Amino acid sequence: MFDGGEINFRWFRLTDFEEVTDKGYTIKIIENRLWEFWWYEYEDGFRS
Repeated sequence: MFDGGEINFRWFRLTDFEEVTDKGYTIKIIENRLWEFWWYEYEDGFRS
């Protein structure tokens, strides 16, 4: 990964056992110390 690179997430919601996917972007990386990223999931008024 590199600064500005696109990332993809996939997880399972425990409340309804639904598979969810989302995308984001790497903001900053300091090797072995920091991974700062931005992501946005907006579904039925839910934002996280």
